[in-house]
Amino acid sequence: MDINTIFNTCFIGTEIMSLAYYSHLVPVFFIALLATLVFLKADRNIFSKTFLAFSFVFSLWLIGDLITWVSNDYYLIYATWSLLVYIEIVFYVIGFYFATVFVRRTDIPLLSRFLFFVVTLVPFFITIFQKSVEGFNHPVCEAFNNGFLDEYKLYLEILIVAVIFVYTLFPFFEKKIFHNKKSYFTMLGSLFLFLSIFGVTEYLASVTGNYEINLYALFVIPIFLVAMTYSIFSLDVFNVKLVSTYVLVFGFLILTASQLFFVTDSTNRLLTFLTLALSLVFSLLLLKNLHKEAKQRIYIAKLNTELQNLIQQRENLVHLVT
Repeated sequence: MDINTIFNTCFIGTEIMSLAYYSHLVPVFFIALLATLVFLKADRNIFSKTFLAFSFVFSLWLIGDLITWVSNDYYLIYATWSLLVYIEIVFYVIGFYFATVFVRRTDIPLLSRFLFFVVTLVPFFITIFQKSVEGFNHPVCEAFNNGFLDEYKLYLEILIVAVIFVYTLFPFFEKKIFHNKKSYFTMLGSLFLFLSIFGVTEYLASVTGNYEINLYALFVIPIFLVAMTYSIFSLDVFNVKLVSTYVLVFGFLILTASQLFFVTDSTNRLLTFLTLALSLVFSLLLLKNLHKEAKQRIYIAKLNTELQNLIQQRENLVHLVT
């Protein structure tokens, strides 16, 4: 009998625990920063509401997955594990909904929203009737997922990712001019890559039983989050002020760099350096683009003021003549 079963608990190595904490908490903190900024500064439109919903559900998944990695309580791991597949399906559906309204620039019809909701009902009922997991492997502290639910999740995620990929290619086939084609492509391309890598690593982990794959995959999430942030602010989706964006970007870079003080393994350090380097590149692109946009807005405001003065002078001249 293994030691985990004897003591009715799970023992996790220090290295794995450190890796789990920082691969999960950095994305959670960054998403919280971005969501807070959107909530406080953005207009209450369909884009901001959908993004907040996606941020909340994905953060919920990250926290739940972290519990399954670092907790030493059998019952807590089992209970949390049973919810993860349903939560994952929900944030994929919300991500798809966000991509759809982003492409349409408006909300979708009520019937389409109802269909989005119906898609989540099957995993919801399987989960609340406690059928989402079929057993627990005590020696390694891992639950056995419901086979049907895993297949349902797999095919649904493939469909969602495929449609988002088609969305990404829209600017190259539409006749109308996309003024921010690069930002549009970066936004949907980042969402596509993020959901693709997440789904592929989830599938490989479940097939091979090597769930550490998920931890290493989570290290690339900040890169796609920064890329999505670059596109969001370049396209002015949420109408957020420039100063707030600077605070958000620098806060994220500090959070990412802080991992270097805690990871000790050479592989983890290399992954952290790569994540930080790529995040820095996207951050510089974002700030450069915002600085350029700010100068353009100042110039436009100056022209508008001069135009108003000319109009006023013309009106004064008309009064003098009459």
